[in-house]
Amino acid sequence: MDPKTAQMAVQIGLTLARSKAVRYVIVGSILASMLAVLSLTFGPWILTTQLAASMSHHNQQQSTDGGTCSDTTGTSDTTGDGQQSASNLTAAQVGNAKIIWTVAQSMSLGRQAAVIGIATALQESGLQNLPHGDRDSVGLFQQRASWGSYTERTNPQTSSRLFFQALKKIHGWELMSVAAAAQAVQRSAFPGAYAKHEKAAAGVVATIESKAEPGTVQAQIAAGSAMCGTAAAESCPPTGMAVEAGLTPDALRVLRCVKQRWPQLTSFGGIGERPSNVDRDHQDGRAIDAMIPNYHSDTGRKLGKTIADWAVDNRQRLGVKYVIWNAQIWNAERAKEGWRVCAGPDASCYSGPDDTAAHRDHVHISVYGNHAGQTAADTGTPVLPVEQYVLTARFGQCSSHWANCHTGLDFAAPTGTPIHATLPGTVIWTGWGGAYGNLTKVQNGGGVQTWYAHQSAVDVKVGDTVTAGQLIGQVGATGNTTGPHLHLEARVAGNPVDPDQWLTMRGVKP
Repeated sequence: MDPKTAQMAVQIGLTLARSKAVRYVIVGSILASMLAVLSLTFGPWILTTQLAASMSHHNQQQSTDGGTCSDTTGTSDTTGDGQQSASNLTAAQVGNAKIIWTVAQSMSLGRQAAVIGIATALQESGLQNLPHGDRDSVGLFQQRASWGSYTERTNPQTSSRLFFQALKKIHGWELMSVAAAAQAVQRSAFPGAYAKHEKAAAGVVATIESKAEPGTVQAQIAAGSAMCGTAAAESCPPTGMAVEAGLTPDALRVLRCVKQRWPQLTSFGGIGERPSNVDRDHQDGRAIDAMIPNYHSDTGRKLGKTIADWAVDNRQRLGVKYVIWNAQIWNAERAKEGWRVCAGPDASCYSGPDDTAAHRDHVHISVYGNHAGQTAADTGTPVLPVEQYVLTARFGQCSSHWANCHTGLDFAAPTGTPIHATLPGTVIWTGWGGAYGNLTKVQNGGGVQTWYAHQSAVDVKVGDTVTAGQLIGQVGATGNTTGPHLHLEARVAGNPVDPDQWLTMRGVKP
């Protein structure tokens, strides 16, 4: 255990002790441990959950200035085991969490991957590097022999890397709920068990990243705001409702903001099977249903329409994929068509006499997962980078063509085909990019970068300001490629996201 972690354990333990007697016991235990052997764990590393609860009123008052989000009701323990809370992690567990977080960062996977990894380890081993388990399962993630040697699986750094390598192969994992992503890797007999650890994992990650002194207001705010999602997106205070459990950041934000604006709403649908599902958005935590009181009345219908229109108007800030209300649908893929009636072959929603199935008694809002606020409001609608093309490789595909898995979207077109900037921005890189061949990187608004690879010719230079649709190069076959095409990457905060979904949610379908 490193000295900083030990200091953190001592300070937070002392801060949360509620009486002199308890403080004396803790101090005595620590001193005894130090005298016995310096390498022993100094005592429980207590996160800031308990303190954050005592500050919930203060935090809610600040919700319009930074949007704090405190803990919410968790899901039931589907395995029958006691839930590991963020408030009783030991220093050893925190040390393992730091290792998981560090490996995630070293692999450029971002904080969401770290949350998924820590939540998984909390469920599988209680964040302990166990030398045993069910049959041949061992280590933080209880990986079986097929994952690697015993030495690899019981090494926290190596086992974490094995976990994240498997996560990277899951197509669209960035858009999944924590539980769904963990289950896709682990294939557990208890797929719902991971959700209950999301808050604890998010709190650990937020505290690690904040580098705040334990027990301070800054540390409390960091842990309490862990579920707020992208900082640039609109944030609203927690509802205190059990329906929050297991929702992805986008869905959580939608729920909280709907409740804040329309406090008369008392019932919402979240995780679970819902009537007339056409996808897995509810099961995966990427949808909410806002139940409309007196929906048959003029007042009810007007309220539902107001909420539905608000969701569409704020689609980028909220990460909205589609909305259904009163047998009508709005879809990001077909945004230019506006609201469409749920009838005929061009609408995959119900318009019959069942009011719930036809969404007459509730507004259904589906989201992408964790995309809200990823693009500044003033960047405008993007354009496709190539006019005539065939999509030949999609985001997340894995094969011998790539060192890992595919991180972009490939637009196949003849050599020399013009390439256009998808969004306005500033050119920050042009030159040889190794496997990318001739590569251009453009810094767009909202922490977004767009990369254009394999070009036969580059028509811009570093420092140039480009507009959406401006010619920046030509399609080629330079670098690691089997034929001429444009490899387009969209990166948010340094992490690649699916360009297909990224463009679609902004009204442009490749």
